[in-house]
Amino acid sequence: MSFKGRLFHTAKYEEGLDLKGKRVAVIGSGSSGVQAVAAVYKDASRLYTWVRNPMWITAGFAQKFAGPDGGNFQYSEEQKEEWRRDPEKYRAYRKMIEHELNVRFRFALRNSKESDEANAFSYKEMTTKLGDNEYLKEKIIPKDFNVGCRRPTPGNGYLEALVGEKTTCYTDTIGGITPKGFLTADGTEVEVDVIICATGFDTSFRPRFPIIGLDKVDIATRWEKIPECYLSVSASNVPNYFMYSGPYSPVAQGSLLSLQTLLTNHFLQIIRKMRQEHIRRLSPKESAVEDFCEHASVYLRRTCWADPCSSWFKQGRKDGNIVMWPGSRLAFFDILKEPKYEDYEIEYWSKNRWAFLGNGFTTEEFDGSDMSKYLN
Repeated sequence: MSFKGRLFHTAKYEEGLDLKGKRVAVIGSGSSGVQAVAAVYKDASRLYTWVRNPMWITAGFAQKFAGPDGGNFQYSEEQKEEWRRDPEKYRAYRKMIEHELNVRFRFALRNSKESDEANAFSYKEMTTKLGDNEYLKEKIIPKDFNVGCRRPTPGNGYLEALVGEKTTCYTDTIGGITPKGFLTADGTEVEVDVIICATGFDTSFRPRFPIIGLDKVDIATRWEKIPECYLSVSASNVPNYFMYSGPYSPVAQGSLLSLQTLLTNHFLQIIRKMRQEHIRRLSPKESAVEDFCEHASVYLRRTCWADPCSSWFKQGRKDGNIVMWPGSRLAFFDILKEPKYEDYEIEYWSKNRWAFLGNGFTTEEFDGSDMSKYLN
């Protein structure tokens, strides 16, 4: 039976919805659920939520650049105007934040000093904030996997909300949804006014539309179990297809914004080469894909992502294949700085690869360009 109150997913959150005095249920304890619980606790008259699996609640990355208690904040108009006048000062500010993010990768390596420190710090923070609630400490603090196995979740205010006097936290499954609210695992009905579904997203990497390769196989079918690809950007037998945030992207190593700029430049280099040399199509060699995936598989065994936690880094399974970049964010920047064309199968429009040389001249010799630019 359908719920008669307000029900929505966090991806379609009802902006402006007044939760003051409302009884609110938040389903889900991933990154979205953690943020939602912390945000709605203040206004809700009662809060119900579920934590079925252990998870590390961490401090925010680059937290010293954040607002009070690690939260977001608004930049003042004066500060933004100062950066407009002095772009180098803005660049220096960005570099400080990026540096803070990049030095954190070492904690992803098992048994490293940084990993041990991250575990100890997060354990201390969680036990302190959960206070005397020994039941939740036992249920939600991980015992057999390191910080970072699941997506690191900065939870400013989350643990405090879990043990707040207005909150009921369940550690078993929800029994179902009713017109008035929800059922607990034992069948008890609880009435609520709002249900917020923080139930995640499809993170399988499978395209939402058919992409048929030269082998007549749809990528969605090929990637049903293991999304094998080349350096996160392309797939064998699928020419002229390039991806942002594909399988094996460094999605846990820091911000994606700089990566998108890097990938755009990488793709533009390929496009310019294809245009200049009259290339019809190119795709990574199967051997290059196989070698990369083999290397990644061996390397990633050393990391926290190989620990026994359920994570979308592993297609939602404890023992799933890890499709994370095998190394640091800076290593990704280094390898993607320039395309490795020796790893690609290349087909030209002409039977002769040198046909693009045409009449033997360059365009610069006819458009008034600098005829001795090679001396610059």
